[in-house]
Amino acid sequence: MTAWEPLASFLPHVSVYVPDAPQPAALMMLRLAAAEFCEATALWREIVTVDLPDDPVALEIAQESSTIVRIERAEYDGLMLAPTALVDVSSQDIGADGLRGIPHSITQITENTAIIAPWPTEPGGSLFLSLILKPVVGARFGVSGATTLQTEQNRVPRFLFDNHADTIAHGAVSKLMMMPRQSFTDPAAAAYHLAAFDAAKRERASHGFSGQQSARPRIKAQFF
Repeated sequence: MTAWEPLASFLPHVSVYVPDAPQPAALMMLRLAAAEFCEATALWREIVTVDLPDDPVALEIAQESSTIVRIERAEYDGLMLAPTALVDVSSQDIGADGLRGIPHSITQITENTAIIAPWPTEPGGSLFLSLILKPVVGARFGVSGATTLQTEQNRVPRFLFDNHADTIAHGAVSKLMMMPRQSFTDPAAAAYHLAAFDAAKRERASHGFSGQQSARPRIKAQFF
């Protein structure tokens, strides 16, 4: 399972540059910076296995606090599936009344769900997936209050904090300093922090290294 770190752990790395920034704004900018970093570097990779139900459903293949950047690899019982855009999937291959056969494609439907087409003729079987992920960036769970869902939103994989806290803080600080008419608004300093953030993204992306965690997500049915 993924080891998580609260975004609040990054706040000391931000407050050293913008001590007057409100905590909700700092957390929002940290979440945005973490998502940008993950998307640019592909460092957050999850290897997951999903057991298929008998009937066609949209499969929850990533946790709700994450967003799929891309499906890097997908196999159904050892058969490779091609990541395919929904517009390129035949309507005859999806849905409760769709044709059944040997699956050949997988299609992302929402931020964390996907379908395979066609649905297998034989019941059972499993999917093996390699996913590139990033944190959820929108205010999906609200912006105030200590709710469980907000706790899930305001967290990132622990390796981001252990290995890249300063880099993500640079990204967040640059965004905070570009906020207009604040006591900490400073476009010149923001440009410095943005340059440091962008350089670190390029450097990590060029290494081609990906951290890995594994999980077995729940399966949720979503009606087509």
